Amino acid sequence: MKRILYRLLIAAFALGLVYGGVLMGIGFENAKRNYDRENLSTSDYIALYFGELFSYNKARLSNYVDGTGANPEVLYLNIDTAEYRQLLDKRAEAIEKGGLVTSKGDYVPAYIVYNGDTVKIKVRLKGDALDHLLGDKWSFRVKAKGQNTVMGMKRFSLMHPGRREFVDAWICHQLMRQEGLIGLRYKFLKLHVNGKDKGIYAVEEHFDKRLLENNERREGPIIKFTEDLMWERNAYSVQSAEANEPYMTSGIEAFQLSGTLKDPGRKEQFLTALSLLESFRRGEAKTHEVFDVAQLAKFMALTDLMEALHANSWHNQRFYYNPISAVLEPIGFDYFGETKFSHSLLIHLKGAYINEFQFRAFFNDTLFLKNYVREIQRISKPKFLDDFFEGISEELSENLSIIHSEFPQYIFSTELFYKKQTYINNILNPAQAIQAYVFETRGDQMVVNIGNIQTMPIEILGVKYKYLKAKQQVDTTFTLAAKLEPQPIQFNTFFFTFPDSTNLDEVLSKSVYLVYRILGTDSIRRTKVNPWPFESKTHLEGNVLMKTSNIDDFDFLQVDHIWKNILIKPGNHNLSSTLVIPSGYVVHAEGDIVLTLKNGANIISRSPLNIIGTEEKKITIQSESGKGQGILVYDVDDHSNFQHVIFKNLSAPSTVGWALSGALTFYNTKVSFSNCQFDGSTAEDMLNIVKSEYTIDNCSFMNTRSDAFDSDFSEGWVANSLFAKCGNDAIDLMSSKCKISNISFKEIGDKGVAAGEKSDLTAKYLVFNEVNIAIAGKDQSALTLNDIAISNTKIGIAAFQKKPEYGPANIQITELSFVGTDTPYLIEIGSVLTVDGKSIDAEIEDVKGLLYPK
Repeated sequence: MKRILYRLLIAAFALGLVYGGVLMGIGFENAKRNYDRENLSTSDYIALYFGELFSYNKARLSNYVDGTGANPEVLYLNIDTAEYRQLLDKRAEAIEKGGLVTSKGDYVPAYIVYNGDTVKIKVRLKGDALDHLLGDKWSFRVKAKGQNTVMGMKRFSLMHPGRREFVDAWICHQLMRQEGLIGLRYKFLKLHVNGKDKGIYAVEEHFDKRLLENNERREGPIIKFTEDLMWERNAYSVQSAEANEPYMTSGIEAFQLSGTLKDPGRKEQFLTALSLLESFRRGEAKTHEVFDVAQLAKFMALTDLMEALHANSWHNQRFYYNPISAVLEPIGFDYFGETKFSHSLLIHLKGAYINEFQFRAFFNDTLFLKNYVREIQRISKPKFLDDFFEGISEELSENLSIIHSEFPQYIFSTELFYKKQTYINNILNPAQAIQAYVFETRGDQMVVNIGNIQTMPIEILGVKYKYLKAKQQVDTTFTLAAKLEPQPIQFNTFFFTFPDSTNLDEVLSKSVYLVYRILGTDSIRRTKVNPWPFESKTHLEGNVLMKTSNIDDFDFLQVDHIWKNILIKPGNHNLSSTLVIPSGYVVHAEGDIVLTLKNGANIISRSPLNIIGTEEKKITIQSESGKGQGILVYDVDDHSNFQHVIFKNLSAPSTVGWALSGALTFYNTKVSFSNCQFDGSTAEDMLNIVKSEYTIDNCSFMNTRSDAFDSDFSEGWVANSLFAKCGNDAIDLMSSKCKISNISFKEIGDKGVAAGEKSDLTAKYLVFNEVNIAIAGKDQSALTLNDIAISNTKIGIAAFQKKPEYGPANIQITELSFVGTDTPYLIEIGSVLTVDGKSIDAEIEDVKGLLYPK
C-alpha cells in the first residue's frame, strides 16, 4: 500500500512539474502582455512573473468553479446535409482567398429550435476575417423567414465569444443603452449545430427596424459604407498607396436596401441619409449639420473609455437616419476592446485613427468637439463606473459564469476601466496646456500670440494682472484647436483691452496671466504670458456657425435677443416661408392672433412655445387651403404650453427626403394643451408626441384624415376631451404610458383607443359611439379600464398580438356596457380579457388576419 501511495506521489509530482512549466510560461506571457507598453526590461518581467503566475492560477480556479454553476440557454441550429456542404465549400473558398466575400446567394435554408419554438431561417457564414471560420466554432449570420423572430430579432449573428472580446462587447452595448444610444441585443448561450454541441456562443443583433423599435426609435434607414472593395483588396493582397483610399472610394448603402428602394417614402429617407453622409465625406457639411452631435459625442467618449478601437473604424460604422430630427445617429457595432491597459485612449484626439481624414472632419467642428470633451470628462469620474457596474452586476455575473463554463482562462476585471478613467483625467488636466507671448501693445491694447501645446482644445477667457481683468476683443468662447501632430506650435493673435489708466509697460515688467480652460471642462486655469514677441503667420479658422435661424426676418415677431424672448404680435399674419427658431429662446403669444401658414411653410423650434389664448380671444394657427404645413418642437428642456388655441387644416412638415407623420410633432420635450381645438388635419397624425411628456385637457380633435393623437415612447394623460370624425384611430399609443378619463369618441374610422408595443393604459369614463373598434390592446400592452360605454360599433374590445417580437395583450375592465355592437369581443388565444372579474374566452387564432387581411 505504501509503495502504491509513493508511486502516486511521484506521478503527481511529475505531472505538477509539467503543468507548472506550462503555467510558468503562461505567467511570463501574461506579465509581458500586460506590461508590454511600459518598456520594462527582461529582469523587470521576471520580477513580475511570480505575481502574475499566482494571480492567473487563482483566477482560473475561481472561474472554473464559477462556470460549473452556469445554466445557459440552448439554441439548436439544424442544416440539411446538402446545404451544410455548401457552407463547407464557402469556408474552403474563404480560407484559400484569405477572407470571406459574401453575397445573397450564400444563404442556405435551415431551422432553429429555441425555447421549444421551431423557426425557419436562412443562414450563411459570417465574418470578413478568417478568425471567424477557423477551428470548430464558425460564425453564422441568421435571418428568420417571413414574420418570424427569434428572441425578438429577425436578423442576428452567432459567433465565438472571443470574436468580440468575450464580455466586453456586451458591456459596450449596455453602456450605450444606458446613455440613450442605440445598443444591439447581445447575449451568451450554448449552440448545437446538427446535434453537435459547439459550446458557448455570442448572439449579436443585426440591423433592421426591430433594433430601432427596441431602442425607442422610429423606423428609418440604417446606412453604412460598403466594405466589399476593402475586403476584396485584402483577400487578394492588393494594397492602396493612400491609407484613406478605401474610405474615400467605397459606396454608401442601406440595410434591407431592396425593400427600401421599393417604398417611395423610405427611398426618400435613404437618399437624404446617403446625401448627408456623402456631403460630410466630401467636406461640404460640418459634423453638427449631419449628425446628432450629442449622441455622437457620447458614442465616441464611451468607445474611448472601452478602448473599442475596432468599432470606430470607418467600415464598421453604422448610422441611423432619424426621420424626425433629420440627422444621423451612431450605432455601435463590432466592439473589440483592448483587454489590457494601454495608452491609446482618446484615440480620436491622440491615437492612430486621428490621422484618417474622416476623424479630422469630425473634430474640426467646435460644437461637436465641445460636446465630446464634456462627455469624456463626465464619464471619467469614478462614480460613473461605480453606478454602471452596480446596475449590471447581477447580469454581468450570470454572463461571466456562462463564459467560464467553457473558457475558465478568461479573466475579467473592472480595474482596467478605472485605470482608463485615470488616464483620461491625466489628458484632461495637463501640467501645461498653452504658451502665450506678447506681440506688441497698442495704446490700451495688448496683442498676444497664443499657441496650444497639447492634444485638447483650449477655450480662451481673458488675461489678468493683479486684481484687473482685461476684456477680450474677440468672442469669449474662442477656441484654440488641439495640437495633434509633431510640428511647430501654431500661434494665434488675440487683442486684450485694459482700463485706460493701466500702464502696460509696468504690467509687462511684472506678471500677466492668461486665463483659459480645456474646452468642455469646468476648471479655470492660468498660465504666465511671456513679455516678449513671438511672430506667427498661422491663424485659426472662424467660429463654426450654428444651424441657421431666421427669427429676425418676420415683421410679426418681436425679438429680444438680450432676454431671449420672442413675441408673436396680435393680428392676422401670413407665414409664407418656414420659421426656424433656435434654442435658448422662449416664444410667447397672447391676444387676438390668426397665423396662416402658406406655401408649404412650417414652424420648426428648438425653444419652448407658450401660445396662450382665452375663451374670448382664441389664437388660431391654420393652413390656407391645406397649402401650409405644421409645427415641430424638438430637443427642448423647458415646457411648451398651449391654451385656447385652434389648429386648423394643418399638414405634416416635410421637405425632400424628410417627412413627419404629425401636423404637430413634439419630440424629446414637454408639452401641455388646454382648451384647444384640433380641426381638419390631412396628416397621418394630427398630433404626434414622441419621447416626451404631455398633458391634454378639455380639447377636441375633429375631421382628421387619419389618426388624431399618436403617442410614441411617451408618458402623459388626456382628460375631458372629444374625438369626432377621425378617419383612422382617435388615440394611438406605442410603447407609451398614458392615463385617459372622461373622453367621448364619435364617428371614428378605425379604433377609438389603440394601445400597442408594451403600452400601459389606465382609463375611465369613456363613451364610444359609431366607432369601428372601440378599444384595441395589442403586443404585450396592459390596459386597465373602468366605466366604459360602447354603442353602435362593429367591434367592442379586441386583444391580440400583431408583431411577432411582442407578446399577447392583457385587458382588465370593470363596469362595461354595450348597445348595438356587432361583435362585443375579439380575443386572440393567448391574450387575456377580464370583465368585472370574469374571464372572457379567447377563441380566435389570428385576430391580426381578420383585422388586417392581405
